[in-house]
Amino acid sequence: MEEQNKVVWLVPREDGHPAAGTHLPGADLDRARAETLDELAQRLSRVASTWRKSDFARMVSECRLVAQLADELGLERLGGVACATAALGATHDGVALAANVARLTRLGEGALSAIWDLQDAQS
Repeated sequence: MEEQNKVVWLVPREDGHPAAGTHLPGADLDRARAETLDELAQRLSRVASTWRKSDFARMVSECRLVAQLADELGLERLGGVACATAALGATHDGVALAANVARLTRLGEGALSAIWDLQDAQS
């Protein structure tokens, strides 16, 4: 029997709801979304940075802000992981916290990349 080796790529995907939490017309909506996306990118970076510095109180605060921004953008999974990471920040489970920070970073980068790629394709 011939053995076949297959590589499977698992890519986390976030189903966003682009109009979630919005009630602004046209250009204002686009500008508001762009600002929210920029802030989300900054906050995700701060989560990783504060985690590396062991500044867990600030990391928890940043995670809560990421959850709020994700909710505004309709990124439910990202918001859920941000909330879980914030909750773990108050524990002494370093392994679980590290895993969740890594997951939050991957999901966030993937969501932002997909949204920016979609915006580039539409322009």
